[in-house]
Amino acid sequence: MISILPAQMKTTIRKKEWREQIESGNLLVISIVHPESKFEVFRAMNRNKYIYALADYTFVVHSRKEKGGTWAGAVENLKNRWSKMFVRVSENLPEGNEELIHLGAIPFEEELLDSDKPLEQIISEKLSKHKERSKTNKINTEKQEKFFNQITELLLSEMKEPKAIKEIAEDLGLLEHQVEIWVKKLLEKGLIESFGRPVKYTVKKQMKMFAGL
Repeated sequence: MISILPAQMKTTIRKKEWREQIESGNLLVISIVHPESKFEVFRAMNRNKYIYALADYTFVVHSRKEKGGTWAGAVENLKNRWSKMFVRVSENLPEGNEELIHLGAIPFEEELLDSDKPLEQIISEKLSKHKERSKTNKINTEKQEKFFNQITELLLSEMKEPKAIKEIAEDLGLLEHQVEIWVKKLLEKGLIESFGRPVKYTVKKQMKMFAGL
């Protein structure tokens, strides 16, 4: 077992229960600061990267969305991919846990802990399913991007001259609601601009010059 302390290493390893484990070779204690350093919240959060980097797998039991050290460490791990991360899934799923799964963590159903299967087997099966799901999601994302690029080209061509949502939908034989969603995305990407009442949309001048529209 490895324990990474955020402070007070010198005091901690003198405690009987710690000393016995260290002397028996069952425990390795690491500190990222001076052995006599006092506890500080920022030090505790800073050690997260070492915990994740040294682990093969990590488990998040409870996380508050965008709050606390658990959330910060988990997000940092997902970004840097130090270790595979599982997140507890239960009936009353914390918002933070749900968001971590959305960001790429692997869901781990609470009832799996009551399974007769060895934990190593459960982890292996979860990783295999997650890999297959990620592959499928990647393919779907690529298809969606290709489709949106085609739609973008069609819409930009349609908006050489200022047009309202209703006009665009009628010209292309599409639903106004769907055109509205796509136009919003084009606005966010800075490809088109809006003006007037009723609102009309057209390709930005610099885009017209670049594309020769």
